[in-house]
Amino acid sequence: MHPRDTATCAIAAGAACSCRRQLNPNSKPGVGTFNTYTAECFHTPNVAHVARKWFAFKRRIILFIAKIFLIYMKLDKIDRKILQILQDDSSLPLEKIALQVNLTPTPAWRRIQKLEQTGVIERRVALCNAEQLGVGVTVFVAIKTEQHNAQWLDKFARGVRDIPEVLELHRMSGDIDYLLKVVTPDIRSYDTVYKKLIKVADLSDVSSSFSMERIKYTTALPVDYAE
Repeated sequence: MHPRDTATCAIAAGAACSCRRQLNPNSKPGVGTFNTYTAECFHTPNVAHVARKWFAFKRRIILFIAKIFLIYMKLDKIDRKILQILQDDSSLPLEKIALQVNLTPTPAWRRIQKLEQTGVIERRVALCNAEQLGVGVTVFVAIKTEQHNAQWLDKFARGVRDIPEVLELHRMSGDIDYLLKVVTPDIRSYDTVYKKLIKVADLSDVSSSFSMERIKYTTALPVDYAE
């Protein structure tokens, strides 16, 4: 047996001690009589505090598992009905939403929270009238380019994002490389947007088509395909 022995002990009832025990160097092997006993104690939280932290940790784990469960949880008919209602008018009071889906307010609120937490509902916004804002002219801009690399696309996308008149930018299949939806007050104003576009990146062809009449317009997505 070595002449010195080190042991560490912990007391779970609220304090823990790091105890260093030294054997008598003159003692016979196997006897194990102690010459000195030193202990350095450090404070640890009491049992109640440890219990609170443990339960808080368990609660976080449960919430995390519940969120994962909600992500993979399929939507039912009531969820789809709620989505239809909110897409039509997101300012509708909770009581009226619950009444239309035959629920009380609390279960209806929980379903809406689930749809928001899982990302089905991204955000709630106000839809403005383009005519009232003076941007009643819609232009679809078809763009072709000889550049097909990540650096060009990154530069082009960043430039287009800085043009507020461009509402949508799509990368297309077929003959057209990119398609933009633009709103402006008139043709003269669109020409200003056009000049901004051609400065963003190298473009081989820009073709503009003006909408003569908007026959159908909606922001509501179909919900029948949701699972």
